[in-house]
Amino acid sequence: MIKGSGIDIIEIKQMREAHKKWGNNFLKKIFTPKEISYSFKKRFPYQHLAGRFAAKEATVKAFSNGWGNAANLNSIEVSNDKDGKPRIELKGNFKKLYERRKLSEIVISMSHSKNFAVASCILVKKYIMINISLSTRNILFNRPQNSHKGSFGHLFVVAGSPGMTGAAALTCMAALRSGCGVVTLGTPKSLLEIMEVKLTEIIKKPLIETKDETLSLRSFLDIKNFSKSCSAFAIGPGLSRQKETQRLIRKIITELNIPMVIDADAINAIDGHVSILKKVQGPIVLTPHPAEMGRLIKKKTSLVQKNRTNLTKSFANNYNLTLVLKGYETLVCKKKNFYVNNTGNSGMASAGAGDVLTGIIGSFLAQGIKEFEAAKLGAYVHGLTGDLAIKDKGQLSLIAGDLIDYLPIAFRKIK
Repeated sequence: MIKGSGIDIIEIKQMREAHKKWGNNFLKKIFTPKEISYSFKKRFPYQHLAGRFAAKEATVKAFSNGWGNAANLNSIEVSNDKDGKPRIELKGNFKKLYERRKLSEIVISMSHSKNFAVASCILVKKYIMINISLSTRNILFNRPQNSHKGSFGHLFVVAGSPGMTGAAALTCMAALRSGCGVVTLGTPKSLLEIMEVKLTEIIKKPLIETKDETLSLRSFLDIKNFSKSCSAFAIGPGLSRQKETQRLIRKIITELNIPMVIDADAINAIDGHVSILKKVQGPIVLTPHPAEMGRLIKKKTSLVQKNRTNLTKSFANNYNLTLVLKGYETLVCKKKNFYVNNTGNSGMASAGAGDVLTGIIGSFLAQGIKEFEAAKLGAYVHGLTGDLAIKDKGQLSLIAGDLIDYLPIAFRKIK
C-alpha cells in the first residue's frame, strides 16, 4: 500500500547557476561525494545533478506528513542499480523514519529534458495479511442458502443527539455493510424524523428524551427490555455529555448482559467512574482514541502516545476487557492476546471515522465473533477501507462515509 508520495521539478539551468555562484560548497551541502563524482563523469552533469535534486525533494515531500520542511538532503543518496534503475539510500533521521514507519520500498522515477528535470517518489508498505480464524471465516463468508436476516445477528445501536445524527448514521450503516442481519437504532424521539430520512435500511426505536433532546435516564427500562432480543450492543457515538444521559450510559454499561462495544460519549461517561468497568456483566470492547484514553487514566495525551503498548496491556488486563487504542498502528489487547494493526492512513483522520469502526466491531459481535477477534479484525478492515479509498479519493478529500463505501471491496480482499 502507498504510504506517501511526492513529485518535484527543477529547471536545469538553476543547478548550473547555483554551482557557478556558490561553488563546490553548494554541491556538498546537497549531494554526497558519490553523487557528485557520478554526475561529473557524464557529458551533461547538471542534468544528472538536477535529476537527483528533484528525486531528493520528491522524497522529502513523500515523508512530509511525519517529517516537516527541514531536511538534510545529504541523508538521501540517489544512485542506480545494475540495470540503470534509480534507487534511494537513506541515512540518519530519514533512515530512522523509514524504519519507524515499517516501510518496505521506495519507488523513484526520474526524467529530464534539455531544460527541466522531474522526479517522483512513492513510499510503499507491504500488507501483513491478518490471520482470520476458521470459525470467523465461517461466520462471515459461509452463508447458507436457507438463511434469513435473523441468522446474521441483531445489533442495537444507542447513539445520536441534536447536531450529532451523523455519528449514529455512520455507525449503523457500517454495521449493516459489515454483514449484520438487522441493525436497530435507539435514539431520542425528537430525532426520529431525521433518522427516517437518513437511514432507509435501519430500524429506528424512538426513546424517551431529556429537555435537551438527549437520551433520558427514564429510557433505561425500554432499552434493557429491547436488548434482550438483540445479539450485541453498541453505545456512544454522538450521545452528548448531558449529565442525565451520561448517568444512563453508566447504568447501561453495568446492568446489561450482552456483548457491547463502547465508544465516544460512552467513554466520556466513564471518565471519573472508571471503576464501573469492573462491574460489567457481559464481554465489552472499549475503543478510546489517545485523548479519551488519557482522560480515563488521568494522563496527558502525549504520555499515552509515548507508552501506547504498556498502557494498553495494563488497562485491558486490569479491567478484564478488550481494549482498542486507536491511532497510527491501532492496538488491540485482551489478556495475553495482543495485536498491532498495520492498515490505515492519515487520510482517515477525519470526523466520523471512529463511528465507522464502532459499527464494524459491533456488527462482528452481533454475528457471534468473540470480542478480541471482532476488535482485531474490525481494526484491520477499517484501516483497509481507508487504504482502498485513498487511491480514488486522495488523502485530502477522504471522509468517513467513503470508508463505508469501500467495505464491500475490503471484505472481498480478505475472503
